[in-house]
Amino acid sequence: RKQVSRQNAELLVLNRRIDLQKAELERKAKELEQSILLAHERNTRIETLMKELHHRVKNNLQVISSLLALQYNRMEDNPARQSLMSSRTRIEAMSLIHKSLYQHENVTEVEMETYLKSLVQLVAASYGREESHVSLHVKLNNNMVDIDRAIPIGLIVNELLSNACKHAFDEKQDTRIRVSFMQEGDAGYVLQVADN
Repeated sequence: RKQVSRQNAELLVLNRRIDLQKAELERKAKELEQSILLAHERNTRIETLMKELHHRVKNNLQVISSLLALQYNRMEDNPARQSLMSSRTRIEAMSLIHKSLYQHENVTEVEMETYLKSLVQLVAASYGREESHVSLHVKLNNNMVDIDRAIPIGLIVNELLSNACKHAFDEKQDTRIRVSFMQEGDAGYVLQVADN
């Protein structure tokens, strides 16, 4: 009987330890759940702030673009007008990036096909070219490109397309411009802008 009582006492102590460990694990699980919830709320707030920031940057760039357009309309000097037009399309290219960033869930990457399509439309219209005369071909493994790469790509496309619209054709020629952006390997891209 003494041995049974001692074993019962040991079992009670062991059960008590198990209960304490179980309670400690449940407490730690609740703490972890709480910190995951707080981290998610923080990330949501940061994402909302980033979207608001991109929205404000886009709006500020639009104001600058509008001011350049007003100045463009007042100028009579053709080279100065062309310079203002070039500056305006560069600003619009950056504005489109920020618009893309605040309209999508991911605030650090740009959906390139949509962005390039908008950019091609903008540049073609700026130089009085038919959008249908500019073809766009995008082939990517992942259509999303981080902002640090998307901005220079957009500015390069803007410059090449603007140059083609300004210098490659006279008013009577049939304008055909092809913009191609493809992924090469995991980290490389090939960008081509060609005209007829």
